[in-house]
Amino acid sequence: MGRAVTNTAVGLLVVTTAVHLWAQWSGPLVLLEVTLFLLMPLLIICVLAGTRRRTGATGVLVVALILSWFGDVSGTAPVRGLLVDVGVSWAAALAAGAFLVKLVCFLLAHLAYIALFASHWRTSVVGRRRWRLIPYGMAVVVIVGVLLPYAAALGPAIVVYGVVIALMAAMATGLGRAATVGGVLFMFSDTLVAVQQFVPGVSVTLTGVLIMLTYVAAQALLAYGLVRHGNRR
Repeated sequence: MGRAVTNTAVGLLVVTTAVHLWAQWSGPLVLLEVTLFLLMPLLIICVLAGTRRRTGATGVLVVALILSWFGDVSGTAPVRGLLVDVGVSWAAALAAGAFLVKLVCFLLAHLAYIALFASHWRTSVVGRRRWRLIPYGMAVVVIVGVLLPYAAALGPAIVVYGVVIALMAAMATGLGRAATVGGVLFMFSDTLVAVQQFVPGVSVTLTGVLIMLTYVAAQALLAYGLVRHGNRR
């Protein structure tokens, strides 16, 4: 696709993100959820528009973004309405582990990213200068240590998720600075999601804004790193 399409898609993503952040802070719920539905599809359009030659890696990246989108919208009103339509109350859905469904969606998305980064592992901190893995390992220990007292039955899932996202962030370093920052921001965003979910007394408004700001930036930076590398080949 042409540069004009790419620039338009990027502009729409930026505007939608800004509106969503405002809605997180003080806007109506319907605006928050509508913009949430749009974020990852717009990023997918950016990826497809900015990719000169589509390969299997492009498809895997799109799958990762779709899985992330499933995780994003799993708690929105339309999805709750669908559950009610099929005879499942939202309270029952929460009791059955709606957060676990979100966790699984993003876990699969991170595994897709790891698959994408695997061919670059030799230039990442996993393949060289392995002492740089220490901060990632320490982050997992701190995150798990803080969350486990509150996670109850989801404790093992939190441990697995923490290890996977740290590995994803470490592997992302093989694609340069943009992807490196994206991986770190994704770790930060997902940590805030877990803190908001499990730790009592956390400000939902403030963490909601920080979660979405760092989350969209992380996804965009990871996608940018992958698309830029693919276009150079």
